[in-house]
Amino acid sequence: MLISAWLMFFYTTMCGLSAISASVIFTVARIADALLNPVMGFITDNFYKTALGRRFGRRRFFILLGIPSILIVFPAMWVPGMNLAYYFVVNLLYEMVFTMVIVSCVSLPAEMTRRAEDKTKLTGGKQVCGIIASTIAAFIPGLMFQLYGENDTTAFFMTGVVYGIMMAVSLVVVWMLTYEKPLSEIHTSANTSSLGNIMLSIFTDVKAALHLRAYRLHCVILAMGCIYKNLATGIFTYFVVSVLFLAPY
Repeated sequence: MLISAWLMFFYTTMCGLSAISASVIFTVARIADALLNPVMGFITDNFYKTALGRRFGRRRFFILLGIPSILIVFPAMWVPGMNLAYYFVVNLLYEMVFTMVIVSCVSLPAEMTRRAEDKTKLTGGKQVCGIIASTIAAFIPGLMFQLYGENDTTAFFMTGVVYGIMMAVSLVVVWMLTYEKPLSEIHTSANTSSLGNIMLSIFTDVKAALHLRAYRLHCVILAMGCIYKNLATGIFTYFVVSVLFLAPY
């Protein structure tokens, strides 16, 4: 959310995009992420059948692939002076890379252990690392503004470069410290044999769950929370800079 807020601020103040155009970019990217998640899940579930999957792991291969990808795609989102089509395409590419990595990462606890308590520890450790990373990331834009000036597009581009390096380094650490279950322990059910079966299963499960009032309320609460966090983060940046006339660092 923090990165998205700064990216939207960059597009609207330094790249000449309107707020509506920038919003369309992020909205389409989020929709693409929702559609790509089950597709990527299907690919990683069955990637062990390939030579690359057997050598590098059906999940860890995509984490490894994400390291150079994120180093290229993420800074590319912060290149100034490009048109709407460029920012639209590069954000979609980033969303594809992000989905590829995140789907693989969230599947690793189940690969590394069968014990519920160990899975909880791994997931909790991931959340702690995420909070630490977000805290560190909050200081990066301000540091770049102090080095290059708040009206210099180089500050934004270097912010993207630093963020890209941080994410790449974190993926290297994840790749080095994780492992997957042996091939002999991998079992896939019949309903995951094709992408069509998976999409149909998801649709059927969600349709059935929506009949439950508690599930509908949970969806509304989750949706409202996500909308609030994204709106609050984005609007607050403009409020500080444009209304309070404070420096963005």
